[in-house]
Amino acid sequence: MLWMVRSSSSRVSVDSVGLPNEPCSNGRNEECWSSGFQYIKVHHTCAYHHLQTLPIDISTDNPTTVTMSGPATKQETTDALERLKLRLASENKDKLPKPSYAAVVAAAKDLAQRLTQRNVSYYFCGGFACVYLCQAGRTTADIDVVAKDNTNYGSLLDIVGAMTNVIVDRVLSESPLYYHKPSQEFVEMDCLPAGWAGNFPKFTDKGFGLEQKDSLEFLSSAQLLRLKFKSWGHPVRRENAEKLNGDKMDILGLRKYIRFTLKTKVDKSIWEDAEKKALNEWIKQYNDANDWKEIGL
Repeated sequence: MLWMVRSSSSRVSVDSVGLPNEPCSNGRNEECWSSGFQYIKVHHTCAYHHLQTLPIDISTDNPTTVTMSGPATKQETTDALERLKLRLASENKDKLPKPSYAAVVAAAKDLAQRLTQRNVSYYFCGGFACVYLCQAGRTTADIDVVAKDNTNYGSLLDIVGAMTNVIVDRVLSESPLYYHKPSQEFVEMDCLPAGWAGNFPKFTDKGFGLEQKDSLEFLSSAQLLRLKFKSWGHPVRRENAEKLNGDKMDILGLRKYIRFTLKTKVDKSIWEDAEKKALNEWIKQYNDANDWKEIGL
């Protein structure tokens, strides 16, 4: 698809036809800026693309032809991974670089769309869910997606395995790697069945619930809070300062979201002993019992 793109000061206008017949995601046909994406008004049609995909100089008024492409092919993904591994080797590094938040969101939305099309029941949890739902004050490097049961889990793995921009490299990660072509970054995709290791709630568990945002399915905030306290209170977790701080930011973000946005209470009667113990340890450490009482804890 070819677009003729003309810059106008700090804005970019599109002159050609051939645009997807979709409204911009904010529900208005107008120019706007949001989360690193640029929405462009074209008569009654809007299109969006990541700023990094626009190879243009916005300081001039010369039209530029831009070729828009879909997800990377399998060969492009393989080549990108090889380039990354060579770069890491030259820098004497062995860890996957942390991707941008835009790449993480793109991976989640791409996967969610495919799961919905195939009627696969799932939910996102972990750090990505906390950041996306309640704007927890941190970034996250991967996505955790949980399938409803073994049947849905099999479908989840089939879908992920069929994606041309997903690759597996056991040296860099035990999880499939999603290649985000615009940023040339890889995002870890942790795919799990509900109930795995007793850490991911089943759809039939008491108190289970889902929350939807932007067509993405998330484990409910109350359930995310339980998982985060279980994680924050685990002895092994406490040995990793970065992960422990991430849990702390997620917990604070969830508490604020539940109290001021959802304006609901949390049912503590269904909490497990480990979760209650972690909450008590938190209160002793931060002396904020009154804040927890505001949401029923």
